[in-house]
Amino acid sequence: MIYPVPFRAEHLQGLELQRSQAWTQDRLAVADQRTLEGPLSSTLMEDGHPLVCVGVVAFTEHRALLWTFFSGEVTAYNFRAVHSWAKKFLQSLKFRRIEATTEVDFEQGNRWLKTLGFKREDKSGMTAFGVDGRSHALYALIKDD
Repeated sequence: MIYPVPFRAEHLQGLELQRSQAWTQDRLAVADQRTLEGPLSSTLMEDGHPLVCVGVVAFTEHRALLWTFFSGEVTAYNFRAVHSWAKKFLQSLKFRRIEATTEVDFEQGNRWLKTLGFKREDKSGMTAFGVDGRSHALYALIKDD
């Protein structure tokens, strides 16, 4: 069974990241991970182990940025529960605009954001946007008033 708990940096440190995010493991210092802790972040646990870390960073009272870290243990079976929880999480947030980015060529990330209701806002990607210099696609989820 998958269940949410408040995000803690230790969850991310214990997460065996999916291959597409593994490069971030040594680039995000523990002090930076701690800044993600708070009421707007959660860890989805399965059998007592972190499966997905997710949250938002508020820019203003109306705008936030979604961040996620997925374990390589996410399967087609447990992804359904993750997706369902993520939709509810996003709906529960009070922000009118929630932004997210993913690598332009990361098919699964682009597809997931679209299924969550995000719309791509850039035409050809944000060149050299990522920490590693890769181009990212910018998505936004806009809630109606």
